[in-house]
Amino acid sequence: MLAFFWTVIAWAERKYGSPRMIIITLSGHILASLTTIFLELWAINSGRAPSSLAMATDVGVSYILVAGCAAAILIMRKRMFYIGLIILGLFILLPLFVEHSIWDMGHLFAVFFGYISARLLLKLSLVRTVSFPYELLLKCRSELSNK
Repeated sequence: MLAFFWTVIAWAERKYGSPRMIIITLSGHILASLTTIFLELWAINSGRAPSSLAMATDVGVSYILVAGCAAAILIMRKRMFYIGLIILGLFILLPLFVEHSIWDMGHLFAVFFGYISARLLLKLSLVRTVSFPYELLLKCRSELSNK
């Protein structure tokens, strides 16, 4: 499953470019982590969660993953957009409703912040046009045969 998500993010990185993907994934990671921390503090201070929750930690690496997937889904074509949306929705919402974990809420925040940052970056400039791997192979073959 992890390989599938990293493949999707690698595809998105080719389209967005590394600098924009770094901004998208880090914004998802940092903003979702901060939002989760504030939600955790509110739950502890209001008596809705035990104080022992303050000792629990989550480094939020998976937040990077889901923020990148949200950015990838944003630039997918119609059919793949809906398929990606359903898969990511199931990956995020099922654990949220089944486990009721604050960390699962963090994944939802990461999707939101990844989507928003990707959307803002697309307003600045569109994604790059990149070749499919097969097209790259044909191009390399033709360049090698010309030498």
